[in-house]
Amino acid sequence: KTIFLVSMPLFILRLLLPIYGREIGASVVEIGLFFSAFSLMTVILRPLVGWGLDHFGRRGFFLAGLGGYALSMISFAFIDQAFAVIFARMFQGMSASLLWLSASAITADLAQEKERGVAFGRISQANSRGSIAGAFIGFIVLTLPIGINGRESDLDRWMLLFLIYGGISLYALLIGIRGLPESKPAISEVDKTPIKWSQTWVLLLLVTLVTGASAAMISPILIIFLQD
Repeated sequence: KTIFLVSMPLFILRLLLPIYGREIGASVVEIGLFFSAFSLMTVILRPLVGWGLDHFGRRGFFLAGLGGYALSMISFAFIDQAFAVIFARMFQGMSASLLWLSASAITADLAQEKERGVAFGRISQANSRGSIAGAFIGFIVLTLPIGINGRESDLDRWMLLFLIYGGISLYALLIGIRGLPESKPAISEVDKTPIKWSQTWVLLLLVTLVTGASAAMISPILIIFLQD
């Protein structure tokens, strides 16, 4: 349920963040930095988060990620400068590293070995359902006739939407605090298996790098291109 709730803003952020950037006067380069700042933080922090998950457990990292997502969404509601959005996206990237890695680790811990594929499929399903539900909410809010002093304003709609997403993320955090146990198994030094760098694994990493870089170069400007 927490994954479903915290996934609600994801589709809107991926699809419409460039349009929001245009609303606050951001240039194309700055809009590209909205996405690059997020990705940079995940690249830097994920190895460190993985080490922390193994040494300090999963629950604290997961809850910190939920809280970070909530704070970042609420901060968007009060930001009207491009550089501030970039810093907020950096913070959101940090939160994403904490949240999604810990969610994967918790899933692997709690699921039986033969059922892990199904468990990860359910996580992906909850993510997709949350994104769809969040998109539905987003498109409704962004078409509401609201504004200050009786004048409709796109920025007021965005502010309301970000506050709604922030409130939903805070609710997800509350659910996690009340119902999520620590799942880190007791693993001895003997049980730890070192990572082996194989040719197949390196090739997979390169393919992931190329496809990810291609998507990252296109996604920030595609919506702006279509809008123009």
